[in-house]
Amino acid sequence: MNTRPRRKNGYTIAEVLMAAGLLGIMIGGAVRLLGTMNIVESASKNVTVGLNILENAATLWQLGLTPDEVLSVLPTTTNNDTLNLCVIADSSGNTVTFGTAGTTTLANSMGTLENITISVNVEDPQGTNNRTQTVTVYRPSSR
Repeated sequence: MNTRPRRKNGYTIAEVLMAAGLLGIMIGGAVRLLGTMNIVESASKNVTVGLNILENAATLWQLGLTPDEVLSVLPTTTNNDTLNLCVIADSSGNTVTFGTAGTTTLANSMGTLENITISVNVEDPQGTNNRTQTVTVYRPSSR
């Protein structure tokens, strides 16, 4: 009879199954995180492009251009894949929308300012929650 103690040469099946389960959970979480990161990256890119177009339109209007002149200078979504994926254009391909221009009278007879509302529609990568970014812009009355 052999009375030597039995040596453990490996892991039990329960230990292997537990390690495989934990590894599977970690890999599943990493895959889900990658998908979420891609959606967030696309959304932030769309907002950045939309706000850039909005800021460019506001600056051009503040420099004295009319809304029609601003629209003729800004790029359209026609043959522009980046804009086409990031913003929702109107039927003419224009990426921004101008409201009605108005005037604001400053206190103490300091004069008047022209104001206008400019909007851009930003595409949601999942297609469920498109956003409208709007800004009211002011400039000294010059015309």
